Amino acid sequence: SRSWMSVNSQAGTRNRPPILRVLVEQDEVRDFELFCAGVEADNVASTRCFEAAGFVREADQPDCEGMLYLIRERQTVDYGATRQR
Repeated sequence: SRSWMSVNSQAGTRNRPPILRVLVEQDEVRDFELFCAGVEADNVASTRCFEAAGFVREADQPDCEGMLYLIRERQTVDYGATRQR
């Protein structure tokens, strides 16, 4: 399943990347494997903020409604594979 984030395009952009990074790392969403965001194509500041927080565009061009979609997959670490005894 997908989790959608909504970011007010009128809000300041300085704090967005840290907030987004913190949000996707919270215990409450630890079972989420994929985070998705929709941003209006002309909202360059929000697009850059999501990209700075580790989100990548699903496509280079906006969809028929003028939206860009960005995703961030949860990074998992297999400690058993990296641990040597």
